[in-house]
Amino acid sequence: MTETSAVVVHLDTWQPTPKGIQVELLVADECVRHGLAVMLNSLAMVDGVHLWGSVDFAPRAAAASRDRRPDLLILRYGDLDAAATEQLARDARAHGTKVLMLLNRDHEDTLDRVVTIPSDGFIVQEDLTSASLAAAVTRIADGETPMPTMLADRLLTRARESALRPAAAGPNLTPRERQVLQLLIEGLSNKQIARRLTISQHGVKRLVSNVLAKLNCPTRTHAVAVALTDGILAGT
Repeated sequence: MTETSAVVVHLDTWQPTPKGIQVELLVADECVRHGLAVMLNSLAMVDGVHLWGSVDFAPRAAAASRDRRPDLLILRYGDLDAAATEQLARDARAHGTKVLMLLNRDHEDTLDRVVTIPSDGFIVQEDLTSASLAAAVTRIADGETPMPTMLADRLLTRARESALRPAAAGPNLTPRERQVLQLLIEGLSNKQIARRLTISQHGVKRLVSNVLAKLNCPTRTHAVAVALTDGILAGT
């Protein structure tokens, strides 16, 4: 059945929490969409879920997200063309909404493209459970980047390949920015980086922003991929 409007799903037994997360969900497949909604609404950290079912509603979903400013937008990669997905994710993040990208295992051949989409984390549809979804949402809320094994393996492969090549000249990163980039490669959150470097989280946020700008990368994951591909930290 073709949907003509967004649907808000609430379970009768669900009660909102004072600091609950508002989630926007754009997934074309009805079964996956409603399954995700049920799992999300079962999480104590989630305060509400707004569903968009048709890819035709992407522009309206973007406009609605700007008005509501949800805390998290979940997009399934492949439901929209790559350009539309990137624009929607970029627009959401520009308005303070974090983006969780839902992947299928058959996206493994397009991982190099996936990491260029502005997003804050990734989760694999075939591995979805209430527990794994809760872990991903919690990690994103804490400033970490949840990453499935297939994507981590791809980045490790890049790291091995880059070790066999001379290091690229790379951007003019300061010693501190290079430290931060190395810790991003290790998968640390802003809070963990701040603790490791004994600086404030505000200082870490500024350094991460500098690294992303100098690498011309929209996301931490993309920056890690670029650093590993180009061997930017090789020899340091």
